[in-house]
Amino acid sequence: MPYPLREIATVMLDAGLRRSEAINLRWEHMYLDRGYLQVVAGKSVNAKRAIPLTERVKKLLTALPRIDDFVSLRAEVAIRRRTSITFMRASAMI
Repeated sequence: MPYPLREIATVMLDAGLRRSEAINLRWEHMYLDRGYLQVVAGKSVNAKRAIPLTERVKKLLTALPRIDDFVSLRAEVAIRRRTSITFMRASAMI
């Protein structure tokens, strides 16, 4: 699997996140020292939840650069966040 996709796929699979939840992760909702992340918004009422992190995800997140408020699981995500969100919304309409 290409490197950029490996990171987001690992976090989504290990943490059970939806695509939109993974793309919209913020550093302020990461509690790496406590071993969990907080999902604060989602598609349903039950979307708000604390998710325990696997060692693999903790290691991956710890190694990521903090470019902005969002967790950049791919280098281009921080730069093209708006484009990604627009694309996801458009693809959901099809």
